[in-house]
Amino acid sequence: MRRWFRKFTDPLARLFIQRMTFRHALVLSLALHLTALGVSATLVALIRFNDESLLPKRLEFSFLPAQESSAAMIGIQPTGTASAQPASLPENVPVSPDEESLPEAPAQDHLNFEGSLTDPLPAERPFEAPLATDLPGANLTEASPNPNFLDVRPEPSPLHSTFDFRERMTRSLQRIPLYDEGLRLSPASIAIPYKQRHRIQKKIEKLVKKLPIEAFQDTVITWEEGGQNYTAEIEHHPAPDESQFDRMVVTVHREEGGKRLSTQMHFQRLAFSQFAQFVDYWDPQVSIHDDEFDGRFHTNSPFIISGRGGIYPRFRGKVTTTGYSIAPSARFFFLNTDSVFVEGIETGVDIIHFPRNLQEWFQNLTDDDSLAIVFDRETWITFHPNGTFSWRTVDSPKSRNVRLPVENAFCILGRGNAKLHVKGVVCGRVLVYSMKKIIIDGSITYARHPAIDRNSPDYLGLVSEGAIEIAPPKVTGPGDLHIHAAILAKGYFRVRHFYSGSPATLYIYGSLSAGSLTATEPRYATRITFDRRLEKRRPPYFPMTDRWELIDWDERWWTSSEQ
Repeated sequence: MRRWFRKFTDPLARLFIQRMTFRHALVLSLALHLTALGVSATLVALIRFNDESLLPKRLEFSFLPAQESSAAMIGIQPTGTASAQPASLPENVPVSPDEESLPEAPAQDHLNFEGSLTDPLPAERPFEAPLATDLPGANLTEASPNPNFLDVRPEPSPLHSTFDFRERMTRSLQRIPLYDEGLRLSPASIAIPYKQRHRIQKKIEKLVKKLPIEAFQDTVITWEEGGQNYTAEIEHHPAPDESQFDRMVVTVHREEGGKRLSTQMHFQRLAFSQFAQFVDYWDPQVSIHDDEFDGRFHTNSPFIISGRGGIYPRFRGKVTTTGYSIAPSARFFFLNTDSVFVEGIETGVDIIHFPRNLQEWFQNLTDDDSLAIVFDRETWITFHPNGTFSWRTVDSPKSRNVRLPVENAFCILGRGNAKLHVKGVVCGRVLVYSMKKIIIDGSITYARHPAIDRNSPDYLGLVSEGAIEIAPPKVTGPGDLHIHAAILAKGYFRVRHFYSGSPATLYIYGSLSAGSLTATEPRYATRITFDRRLEKRRPPYFPMTDRWELIDWDERWWTSSEQ
């Protein structure tokens, strides 16, 4: 049988193949695909077809004043449970013939479907009613005596359905509040367009730079731009304590369409402790080589980078400089800025003036002897982890101890030509200030390291009118040196005998600001890790810059009616 079938079909197949062209094959393929697609679509439509989808969906709302309504919710008792019989309708509300012919809702506390079993709802589990907009045929024709609630009445369907809408409404609808008494209206707001936002920010930052830092006075400034009149109300808020920052609130107003548009910007005065490193004048004889900086870096002059031996510095924070170029230490030195400046570099920025007189920050600190101690001769100070410090002077070699206050900040002041030597473990909030010089004789660290304890209350500030120095190797000893402090030297930050001693690393955890720097290599490679706590607080009485920085702005106009 098979042989006979092949004998009959093979000549036909060969004839069909020989005479079929590419055009015929393409047409046949398209016809087969379209046929298969049509059959599939027909099957899907038959499977998913639902005659209930043909029911018309109509939703009408009618909101009447509360005093004109007197009807209660249909089948809803004050306690929120369903009633066995629907509530009677008021006389002034017409009832359609379809509604009169509807059967009464059954007394059982459950829903009934025609020809199906009933499934009572547990009384202890509250039934969550659907929203009015989710119910087909809902018609809001009458309001409840309570103005906070709506009375939702079903609209009879023109088509017969096995589902009893009146029973559904009686069982499931709950009172829907019109408003929540706990909510309050808020002013409307619109986003400020980018170009306008950019112009406003530049204008305000320019105005803020011109304001005198010494005089904290509230100011009102007006200007016109793009045919619009702007008014800026500037409010100054001095630092509430010795560890906070000065603040400024700038409220910008303009009028449009009878509305007063307002936006508010918050500025904060930068402290020198918020820079991982700040240098006023970069010594052209000094280059940055095997150094790493974690945090913000700024110089008021161009600086020099060295790549000797294939070793480059690393800046892991934003770098800004008033210079317009970076000077290499060698003529044919290639600098890969992407690998050196990880967070980018900005050149040609405005100068941040370095303080010329630091005494104004500390001239009123000697009024309370319990919060400050003054030395007028060379003194060696050692901090202890139990919250005390000891000292000896050049003419009194016997050591004396003083306990630091637990809650308040403490200041150690060196007047005149007094040099202050420091080392040890700091427990508390301390500022060391010298009009002459501060010398670091050994590692000085926190009792509770902030990298381990984020809530560490230990802060140290080292501020000098002159220089802050690292003592010679015979004093500090060999090996690495650790300094946990925010440092500010109006003169130099200097490493003594940087050509002597075995190679080691100088670790600074905090910040370093100086009028200028000396070289540290080959004695020390420098690793500066910024103390992130200094973004929110500063060591007690630590000096601030003349720069204000925008810290908060929602970038929106808030509207209010013209008074």
